[in-house]
Amino acid sequence: VRQGAVAYEGLSVDDLSGTVKLAEGRAQVEATARMLEGNLSVKSNANIGNKLSAQLPLQIHLDSAKLQGLASASDRFRGLKPLSGTGDMDCELVVDLRELKFTAEGDATLSEVDWNRNRISQRIKTHFVADPRSVRLRSIDAHVARGSVRGSIDYPLQPNGRGEYDLSLKRIEIKPLLRLWGRRLPAVNGLIQARLMGRIGRQIKGRGELRVAHLQTPAIDARAVDFP
Repeated sequence: VRQGAVAYEGLSVDDLSGTVKLAEGRAQVEATARMLEGNLSVKSNANIGNKLSAQLPLQIHLDSAKLQGLASASDRFRGLKPLSGTGDMDCELVVDLRELKFTAEGDATLSEVDWNRNRISQRIKTHFVADPRSVRLRSIDAHVARGSVRGSIDYPLQPNGRGEYDLSLKRIEIKPLLRLWGRRLPAVNGLIQARLMGRIGRQIKGRGELRVAHLQTPAIDARAVDFP
C-alpha cells in the first residue's frame, strides 16, 4: 500500500506506505508515515478470526512530532498557535472492524514545551486513554517553572461532552509563569503550591486551594499568602 496523504480530524498523515496481509483469520500490518513532521510507524500481527465484529489491535509509535503544527492542522486546535515543542507517543490502538470505532491507550512525552516562545516545561509525561468521546490523561507528571504539576485531566471531544480535572502544583515559580502572557508585568516573585479540581464543558469551572510562599512584589513581602 502506498498513499500520498490521509487525514483525520484535520491531522494529516503524509508519505504513508506499508503492507497489509489478510490470510486465515490473521491480519499483518506494517506501515510508516510522517505526521506533524514526526516519524509514525504502525504494526500489527493479530488473530481477528472470520467475524465482522472482530477487533484489530495496532501498535503505534510516533517520535519527534512538532507541536506547533497542531494549530494549522484543525480549527479545533486554533487556540494552540503559541504552542511549540516536540512529542513522542507509544500506544495500542484497537479498531472495531464492524462499527469502525476505536480505543487507544498508551504513553506520551512532550519535550521543550514553549508558549509564546517562553518555556513551560522541559518535559511532560502522561499515560492516556482515548476514544471518540474523550481523551483521559492519567498520571500527568510535568516539570513546570522549576516546580511540578501532577494529576489527571478528562477532556471531552464531543460538543456537549463533560470532563473533569484534578491537579496538584508544587513549588512553581511565579516569575516564569508571568512571562507566558507575553507582556510586561510588575516584578513578582514567589512559589506556588495548589490543589485545583473542577469540571470541563462549555466552560471550565473549578475550586481549589492556593498558597504563595515567599511572595514579593513592589508592595508586598510575605512569608506565605493563602487563597482558599
